Amino acid sequence: MGTPADRAGLRINMLGGMNVQVDGAPAEPPPVRARGLLAILLLDPQPHPRARLGPLLRPDLEPGRARQRLSSLLHLLRSSLPGLELKADACSVWVPPEGRDLDVEEFTALVAGSEPEQLEAITRVYRGALLPEVGLDWVAWRREALETSYRDTGQRLAEAFHRDGRCHEAVRVLQRLCQSDAATDTAVGMLMQFAAEAGTPETAVTAYRRYTQRHQLSGLEPAGELAELAAELGTADVGAPDGTPTLLPTAGTEQQRDAARRAEALVNGAMAASHAGDGRKALALAGEAALLAADHQLMTARARAHLAEGQEHLRGGRPAQAVVAVSGWLREQLPVELRVDMGIVVARARVALGDLEAATDLVAGAVAAAEGSRRRTAMCESLLTSAFVHRNAGRYQRARAALKQACAHLGGVSDQATAALEQLAIVLDEHPGPPREPLLLWDPAIQRTCADEPSLVGALFVLQAQVHQRHGRHHDARMVYEAARRVHVRRGEPHRAAVAGLLAVESHLAVGQTSMAKTAVTAAEQLRRDRQLPDGLVPLLQRAGELLTSSPAVALAE
Repeated sequence: MGTPADRAGLRINMLGGMNVQVDGAPAEPPPVRARGLLAILLLDPQPHPRARLGPLLRPDLEPGRARQRLSSLLHLLRSSLPGLELKADACSVWVPPEGRDLDVEEFTALVAGSEPEQLEAITRVYRGALLPEVGLDWVAWRREALETSYRDTGQRLAEAFHRDGRCHEAVRVLQRLCQSDAATDTAVGMLMQFAAEAGTPETAVTAYRRYTQRHQLSGLEPAGELAELAAELGTADVGAPDGTPTLLPTAGTEQQRDAARRAEALVNGAMAASHAGDGRKALALAGEAALLAADHQLMTARARAHLAEGQEHLRGGRPAQAVVAVSGWLREQLPVELRVDMGIVVARARVALGDLEAATDLVAGAVAAAEGSRRRTAMCESLLTSAFVHRNAGRYQRARAALKQACAHLGGVSDQATAALEQLAIVLDEHPGPPREPLLLWDPAIQRTCADEPSLVGALFVLQAQVHQRHGRHHDARMVYEAARRVHVRRGEPHRAAVAGLLAVESHLAVGQTSMAKTAVTAAEQLRRDRQLPDGLVPLLQRAGELLTSSPAVALAE
């Protein structure tokens, strides 16, 4: 490891591409394949569990291979950056926050300031997008956030110069901003206006020409406000090199497009928080997205925000609030998949409220809309919900028929296939039918799907184990549940592994294996404390805990 003195001479620039300096002299940066890992360790200076860091870097690999890849990248970083204080133990990897010299941290500190000199320094520090050579999702998120900060700060600095009558300096800042990927329609408009005021109309002409040509080449539609401004400034006659018109029809203002992107990011964050079990954060992000969309009259974005809110209420056991959040949007003209998703949420909420007639009508409408769209994803999800409604209404044959139809529309999508098999297990568990019935549904089509989607193997194991368990074959059930748990552990799916373990508690206790039952409950409780256990699995944990505490074998052992 490098000494503090060594680290004081290590400067790492990541804006505009990686650049390394040692004691002020240029040095060879680490290979591109290691730069994503270095960015995570430097920009998020805390211990990172190896079990999460490996799949984050290589989500396409099995967890074991991802960890091996992580080890090789760590070795590569140590050899290529000997002055970097890289720490690691058996569980975690990190770089201490002290003794670092990063251009990103310098940029962040400058953004927090308010003095014109600080803001102007930002345009020198920001040499370009964060590590454009790295395609890692984590880096892309940080890249977008930094671009937004640079854009907003640059525009704020230009406005401050303009207010002080320093138009030439405002133009200089905006010219630099418009040369970067962070340029917006607003920045181009400001540049055109301030350049005209500064007595340099040729700068306004050049800015407008580059703007229209860039949009034509990318297939985007320029904002209508800039066409009006160009006409006012006398630059509207500036066309493309071949003389074709440069003013394409506008599809919403630049502010609306920017708001739509931000609303989409908020909705995605809400859905991720909901799946992670953080309901409070999910509702806060969905609410923020809905307000942003409403302020900019973005109906589809607003509907998606309310859908995310309804899904979280449903997942958290609040069906009445889910209906309130979503039902009003079913009458609007929205994209088919969005209407299908909303119908599914309200139908499931109506089932929870005991209104099976309304749920049946809603799910029939969702299936009809999905059939009209011919989209496989919408068909699968609507048919799964149809099976759910029929099962709760006691129409088991119709539930089975809907599930078989859903399996025909799986299309190799593992999440949907897993959901179908889990629903199937619920139907068969509550209404067994002939003992051989479950095996009839293990048809070649499902087997082919499982061959393409390894994550389905765990779901099939759970289904088989539940059949064994229902017929009293607890030794067989324990063995198959354990196989399912190991599959999900290897795939880095701790909450699915917890499900298999909790379902096995009954069979563990039936054969006197109290220690394994305790281990399963303890592991799930730890996941819940770590906020990795979805709220929907809490009742399963509670049921397993009740079985454990009421078991005579446990009482005797204690």
